[in-house]
Amino acid sequence: MPIYGTLISWFNNIPPLISKHRALSRDTGVFSNPGAFNPERYIGIDLKSEKGKLMDPRSFIFGFGRRYCPGADLVESSVWILTASILATLDVKPPANGMPDVKYEDAIFRFVESLLAS
Repeated sequence: MPIYGTLISWFNNIPPLISKHRALSRDTGVFSNPGAFNPERYIGIDLKSEKGKLMDPRSFIFGFGRRYCPGADLVESSVWILTASILATLDVKPPANGMPDVKYEDAIFRFVESLLAS
């Protein structure tokens, strides 16, 4: 059974290789209020400036260097096509009877409780 001991010791050496996405996306030196949900913070940023490069989630979300995700361009293109298709073919508007009461049960799976009850 030496293979398991070898694998476990190998996995213990991985954390320095894994980037800290949570720390990069919540850097208080870059974002004024990093814990708040504020998509408007990305509107109007200059991607050529140093701060703009740090604020761009694409600069770190797909990895770095030779560990960069090979499917990153495919994913970005697919999301763009999906969003354009939804906006072109569907009427996206709030519900006629007002916004539903949203209650989150936990941090992993989020759902609107009133929609599940019906």
